[in-house]
Order: sequence, then C-alpha cells, then structure tokens
Amino acid sequence: MTLRQAFRRAFLLIALALFLIAAGHAATTALFVLRAQPTSGIVVGYRVVEGASPPFVADDGRLYYAVVEFEDAHGVSQRVTSPRGWRSRPVAAGSEIEVLWIPGRGTSARIDSTMDLWGAALIFGGLGLLFLLIAVAAPAGFRRSRSHNQR
Repeated sequence: MTLRQAFRRAFLLIALALFLIAAGHAATTALFVLRAQPTSGIVVGYRVVEGASPPFVADDGRLYYAVVEFEDAHGVSQRVTSPRGWRSRPVAAGSEIEVLWIPGRGTSARIDSTMDLWGAALIFGGLGLLFLLIAVAAPAGFRRSRSHNQR
C-alpha cells in the first residue's frame, strides 16, 4: 500500500465515522421533533461561562447560554439551557422564544432553533464532507507534486 492509498483510506474512514455520528444526531433530533410539542418560553437569564473562547480569539472569553423557563401541560415551571453559547446576549432577558418538549419528560426540552436542534448533525456532517473532499482531492494533488518534483 502506498502512502497515497493509506492517506486516502484514513481520511475516508474518518469521514465515514463523522457521517455516522451526524446521522445518529440527525436521527435522534428527528425523533425528538416528531414527538415534541411546541410551547412558548421566557428567557429568564443567561448562564455565563468564563474562559470559553478558543485560543487566539481576541475577546473576554465569555460565552452566554440562554436559560428559558416554560410551563408544562400541568402548569409546572420547567427550565432549559441552550446547548449553544454566544459571545453576546442575542435575546434580551424577558423575551419570548419557542421551546419543544415531550410531555411527561420535562428534562427533554430544547430551544426551537436550527442550531440548537440540528447544530451537532450539521457540524459533524460538514466535517465528514470536508474529510471526504480531502480523501478524494489530496491523492490527485500528490500525483501532481510527484510529477512536478521529477522534472
């Protein structure tokens, strides 16, 4: 097996693993959305995480995670925290936003936004596509560099 073939196979395997993870996230999210009921919630505040910025990013390192309160079918107050943080507070406290939840499972609530619901599947799928493109394109680049070096 040549280096080119090993490189291609390694990146194809990584792409396959990322696609499988993306498919798993997409499937669980799709099942959740099919069973969930929409309701309105109020942003009651933000959970602030210090030092959460990636390296070499010039900011104060804070990420803000929205905390949303809603009432379930029994009138019991439930809270859900967004799994995605922002560098600023995109929605003011007291604002109304949509929440999806499964009745009888208060801990299953999620904020109804594309990235909060589908973000993990989109990110893993995008990374899988990137690794697939590298696996397909890089060996062609290796061929060019080899023929160029032999001149």
